[in-house]
Amino acid sequence: RRPSLSAAVASVSTYLRAESAHVWHFVSLARVMHNEVCRLVTLSKDERGRDRLRAEAETFWNGPVDVDPVTMLRRDYALEGILFEMAANPVIMLFMRSMHHFWYDVVTEKLLDVEPGRVRVWMSHRRRLCEALLAREAQIAIGISKSHWDILDDWLAQAVGPNPAQGAPPAG
Repeated sequence: RRPSLSAAVASVSTYLRAESAHVWHFVSLARVMHNEVCRLVTLSKDERGRDRLRAEAETFWNGPVDVDPVTMLRRDYALEGILFEMAANPVIMLFMRSMHHFWYDVVTEKLLDVEPGRVRVWMSHRRRLCEALLAREAQIAIGISKSHWDILDDWLAQAVGPNPAQGAPPAG
């Protein structure tokens, strides 16, 4: 029987927790993979996916910004699902879905719930990302993605401490 994506994600997350993986282990790789997703989506010939992306952008990401973090994150994962399908790379989909599963609690409890303005920032980035992807502007989409990940890095450092792979920040 073919395993489902959700079963594979749960297994990967369980394995990584058993190996004491930390959220920072995901972040550097997720940043690179998300840039590749942006590139692949702009090249995608999947017009049905593009229509779904346009509908998602119009119905949520261009709507009100006073959304609670859980609702926003649920819609963000739906948006990312469309992007992963359009990218048509099962390795990226498995990794990114595993990351979402692994770090959901961190994002909701330590990043978004602590500062209400962060939801507006997140939504602003997603709105601009959707526009760039729909316009097939790969470099602009990648720039927006990089900016989003830079902000997430800052929020994560505040919430869980600095990325140990980058060492301690210089004193001063």
